[in-house]
Amino acid sequence: MEWLQGRTLADILDTDGPLPLGAAARSLCEICDGLYAAHEAGIIHRDLKPQNVFFVDGGRVKLLDFGIAKLVNKRDGSTPNTQPGLTMGTPDYISPEQARGRNVDARADVYSLGVLAFEMVTGQLPFVADNAADMMAMHLNAQPRVPSQVNLSLPTTFDALIARMLDKDAAKRPTIPEVRAALTDILYPPVQAPWPAPRPARRASRQAMIAGAAGLCAAFGAALVSSTQPLLPSLVVIAATPLPGIVAPPRPADEPPNLEPPPPPAGGTLVVRAMPVSSTVLIDGVPAVGDQGRARRSFTESGTHVLSVTAPGYRRIDLEVTVEEGRYVVVPATLHRIPKPPREVQVANVPEDDFRTIDPWAKKR
Repeated sequence: MEWLQGRTLADILDTDGPLPLGAAARSLCEICDGLYAAHEAGIIHRDLKPQNVFFVDGGRVKLLDFGIAKLVNKRDGSTPNTQPGLTMGTPDYISPEQARGRNVDARADVYSLGVLAFEMVTGQLPFVADNAADMMAMHLNAQPRVPSQVNLSLPTTFDALIARMLDKDAAKRPTIPEVRAALTDILYPPVQAPWPAPRPARRASRQAMIAGAAGLCAAFGAALVSSTQPLLPSLVVIAATPLPGIVAPPRPADEPPNLEPPPPPAGGTLVVRAMPVSSTVLIDGVPAVGDQGRARRSFTESGTHVLSVTAPGYRRIDLEVTVEEGRYVVVPATLHRIPKPPREVQVANVPEDDFRTIDPWAKKR
């Protein structure tokens, strides 16, 4: 197998947080290229998720883990090696047709790619659930959130693209080339002219203007001959009147917005990945706000911090974590359930010298 050096998308989201829109769009275009090549070869991935997207040192993006990939017959589109009714995939990123165990095609990868794109720019999933069964049910019936509700800086064009990719009806989803074209338009929006082009004057309009000017000159000459008052003061007043100001429309900024991620804080960042996702995370006694079991907090100085993770019905975890300057520290915290006490067994009170068999369900006499 090929030796790769770099980081997975899951590691990047856990340590660095969501990607800027520009970086995410460029990476998604490379993922589209890989999926298109696989689909052209008759291969459906069926398990797109951050753990299977690898950012190689140098900027390339590679797709990993084709372990549950599906081979499609190019002639009739059938898949004789797939057992009907078998659900395969990761619940957080599974398509509705996969969740039902139906026959899938390239449009299932488009749905999973839409979930992946949502998470890349928001750091969250379009659906929030406590377990795999509820998550699959939401993929089947619930409407996803809009990305701009989580990240207010996202444009409406990106919201529209994600809505099409996450459509429950596979026939309404865009193809991989259409997704790539939409991402390219988001990455490089068409440039609009800052000043509107002048309209060509019509011939009849020019003739009307010439006739109007001629009529005005004739009226002015007639007034000059018939009037006994000098018209020079009136002309001076008209000439001294300032013309109304014309405000030009503001020009758009020539430089594109800065899409580079902010530098890490001087005191480092602590990232906690708690299981179950409904756990409460306390850092130095203060609740850390997070989503999907992920909590993150940045510090201005290096130091040691007290971490506590609790959940009803689970054993509490208390740790001391040292966060050094300019470093990201990821702490996986998996809670274990508290075992239920065994039920008490009732024993009949029988004298020691009594060896008779007692029926506990018999009525007392």
